Amino acid sequence: MDKNSELRGLIPGKELRAWTRVHPWKNLIFLALDYLTLAVSLTLAVWFMEQREALGLSIWWAVPVVLTMLIVVGGIQHRLASLVHEGSHYT
Repeated sequence: MDKNSELRGLIPGKELRAWTRVHPWKNLIFLALDYLTLAVSLTLAVWFMEQREALGLSIWWAVPVVLTMLIVVGGIQHRLASLVHEGSHYT
């Protein structure tokens, strides 16, 4: 007996379909949040780089800002790639 046949029937089909239903508006909200996060974080980083000298901060303060931006932008790119991947299941 394989694993799939053991798991079949544990969750009724009607309940499973409710969990796997596509919610377009919810997806658009998450997409908008990703782009908003990207815009705000990039704006803050550019502002910091432009104002760093006026604030009297050393160039070394740019290192944690740039590293943080790399992590944030990379995370958002990963989320966008995941959205594209999930969207391809329903085309």
